[in-house]
Amino acid sequence: MINLAFVGLGWWGNELAATASALSARIKIVGCYSLSQTEMKAFETQYGAKSYPSYADLLKEPSTDGVVLSTPHSQHANQVIQAANAGKQVFVEKPLALSVHDAYRATKACLDQEVILAVGHNRRFSSGVSEINRCLQSGRLGQVLHVEAHFSGNSAMKFTDTT
Repeated sequence: MINLAFVGLGWWGNELAATASALSARIKIVGCYSLSQTEMKAFETQYGAKSYPSYADLLKEPSTDGVVLSTPHSQHANQVIQAANAGKQVFVEKPLALSVHDAYRATKACLDQEVILAVGHNRRFSSGVSEINRCLQSGRLGQVLHVEAHFSGNSAMKFTDTT
């Protein structure tokens, strides 16, 4: 059994929890933390997870194997370091950090503590991104000089070929 605690329980945190719980019977959601008491209570009810008064308290739980972080980007590096120092495996939503220095600190902490660090780049497998990659690889788009992208909710992640 892999016991996971979720930190950051907004829309995306709940999406990750739903995916993790459906992924394998070996995954058990055992803990949660959020600044929002409302989100924490709802998550607790939905998954039977124990809520904690602080991230530090959550990390002290010996039965928790790993944490899933879907918090504001500015918190990622420090939360990864804290989790690593507590001996927890870490899945953090992208980006890992907001600077190269902080990314180095976070990865070093995980290496030093011999814990797994995984950074979620979930959208690279969505149908829209996959189609763009096919177009790029085929040369269909010609020489690309500049790209800007904006994802705006679930509908932005879908691709339907209308040709």
